[in-house]
Amino acid sequence: MKKKTSPELVALPGEEIKIIEGQVYINDKKLDTFYGFAHRLGLEKDRYFEMMDDRNQYNNNGMREYFDTNMDQIKLASDEYYFIDDDWVDERRGKMGVIKEQDIAGFVLGYIE
Repeated sequence: MKKKTSPELVALPGEEIKIIEGQVYINDKKLDTFYGFAHRLGLEKDRYFEMMDDRNQYNNNGMREYFDTNMDQIKLASDEYYFIDDDWVDERRGKMGVIKEQDIAGFVLGYIE
């Protein structure tokens, strides 16, 4: 059985996507959403390190590498979509990547609490 997740759809077929120092760009435009940049525990890079330095209980080098994530620009094919999970660093989730249209089970359009 394939793992099911509900990551965010960020790029459509034919679009170009890249990541520069933890910031996602679609067609050379900054993706200005909470999942458009590397964050941890809901915190941006500077705030995260400020908080964690006070606690002194984390992998500083590993997290700096995470926040400075880079990905060369790719252009999606006509049957490809690019997805990103809310929390990139959580290995239990799908993280990010290209998904073929045939592998998409559905889309969540919203929900009612």
